[in-house]
Parts: sequence; C-alpha cells; structure tokens
Amino acid sequence: MKTSRLMLLFATAFMLIFSSCQDNLVPVQDDDALLLKKAKTERIVPFTGQYTTYPEIINDEGGVLTANIPSEGNATHLGLSSWNSLSLVYANTVPPWVQTGDMVFEKKGTGDQLIGYFEGISEPNPPDNPFMGSGEYVITEGTGKFEGVTGSGTYYYTVTPDMVGDLRFTGTLTYSK
Repeated sequence: MKTSRLMLLFATAFMLIFSSCQDNLVPVQDDDALLLKKAKTERIVPFTGQYTTYPEIINDEGGVLTANIPSEGNATHLGLSSWNSLSLVYANTVPPWVQTGDMVFEKKGTGDQLIGYFEGISEPNPPDNPFMGSGEYVITEGTGKFEGVTGSGTYYYTVTPDMVGDLRFTGTLTYSK
C-alpha cells in the first residue's frame, strides 16, 4: 500500500513539473536544426605538407610572370601526393611582389583532390634563392574521399638557382560529412 501511494505521489509530481515546463519550450527552427547537425558532423584536423616544386615561368607579359608549378611531396591526410598551380607573380613593381594562384593537391593512386587558391608575396633573394615567398591558402572543395572538405592556413617557399623549390604548408582541414 505504501509503495502504491509513493508511486502515485511520484507520478503526480512528475506531471506537475512537466506541465509547468511546457509553456517555456521553444520550438526548434530549421536553421537551428541545421546548425546542430553541422556541429555534430564537422571535424577540424591539422594539415601540414612539404613539396619539392619545379617552377617554370611560361610567360612574362609586362612584368607579370605566369608560372606553372608542378610538385611532388607528402601531406597529412593525402600521403604521397602532388601539388600543382598556375600562378601569377606581379613583378612589375618594387619587391615584394604579389603572387596569386589556383592550386590542386592530388593523392597518388586514387586521384582524390583538394582544390583551392593562394595569395601571398614573392621576392628575390639572390644569390642563394632567386625567389622566396609566403602567404595564405584556402581549400574550397575536395573530390573523392575529400568531398565536403575545406581548409586554410599558411605557406612558405624558397626556390634555388636551379629552379627547384621547397614548399611547406601548415593549417587545418574541416571535414563536413
């Protein structure tokens, strides 16, 4: 008998508490649900890479250099991979020069890609390095296993008189799947 009275008292207290909270409930909006879903599925990870580049100046129009920059190297999440860019160096002013370009990282063996762009500075540094530079990059999209991935960070490079470069990336990747 005492047990059933205790259960009845507990059930009554629960219903009173629940009904008093009903007025304070706010319905979830579509935008709120989307943010909650994104927060649960977004993962930010460190990203680093080191590539040996072989820049080739393919055009010089009025001091604006167009360079094709193929490379090979290694990066976190990509492993053995290539990096390639068609870059513009605005060498028609006093150094340091603005450098921009599109870029593609491609994982060896699978062809999965990270695609983006960069902007920074390039400047002469003779006699050891005819060029050196640094700046920021943004990864706007990915393909294959990198679908939905974005990222950003910084880069630094040097190029020897033999036109062989050392290019390094540091930043983060954001997985949104």
